[in-house]
Amino acid sequence: MIKVKPLEDFILFKTITVKISSGIVLPDDSKMKSNLVKNIVKAVGPKVKTVKKGNEIVILPGARLKLDYPERDFEPDLYMTRLANVCAVFV
Repeated sequence: MIKVKPLEDFILFKTITVKISSGIVLPDDSKMKSNLVKNIVKAVGPKVKTVKKGNEIVILPGARLKLDYPERDFEPDLYMTRLANVCAVFV
């Protein structure tokens, strides 16, 4: 498997979908999904000091780049974003 090393202030993370179930009844037109997505940091660039490998992060919607190169052997569901797009880190 090919390793990816983020540069500057980029963060490499993997998304993990977690199924949820609850007893809350939502209207049919609700935008709520029955899945949550966890963003787990896999690697950080040299200028990133506040986020570490293994942290779970919250990022701005749409602020991610999917690493999807068919000719490369990447781990599935890998994304990159800039540190400025990280809203929170779970501690």
